[in-house]
Amino acid sequence: MNFFKLDNIDSSEILKEVQQNNYLWKFNTNRQNNIKVQSETQSITLRNAIVNSSVDLRHIHESGDTNLYSLFPKIKKFINAFIDKYEGEIGRILIVKLPLEKMVYPHTDDGEYYKIRDRFHYVIEGMYEYTVNNELKIFKQNELWYFNNKEIHFTKTIGNIDRIALIFDVKDSKWREFHG
Repeated sequence: MNFFKLDNIDSSEILKEVQQNNYLWKFNTNRQNNIKVQSETQSITLRNAIVNSSVDLRHIHESGDTNLYSLFPKIKKFINAFIDKYEGEIGRILIVKLPLEKMVYPHTDDGEYYKIRDRFHYVIEGMYEYTVNNELKIFKQNELWYFNNKEIHFTKTIGNIDRIALIFDVKDSKWREFHG
């Protein structure tokens, strides 16, 4: 299973929260500068790997809140509601913007961290095509999706506005039991 749409959840309050913190898009440019396939994105990191300089990020399991997470109480409430409903252990959390006519290029998320976690996209604004192993879905505002990031995947923004998504990883979630 490469995709599963879990829910439709109004994103208007979270979008306002993101817009209030619009200046943060330029705060951390690591993805644009260091990850070629994601060079056209902008991101705000809310939870990140707790870094040990001798270990590749793809193999670090421990995650922690960044200082920026406290600026997003509505996102924190959304994440807590997800864990209350589906259980599991939250990993990394990013807000990612992909401007119009831009894309994230084909890649897989490999490494020990990704092997044991599910990846979710909550579409805060906009619309985008997501492709995993030649299977294409359209992700729209207010939709919450699981997708298989362990396979080759890529995305591009469609429509007439930038896409903003909350991207987060969860270990040991029971979401499949609700939607099996």
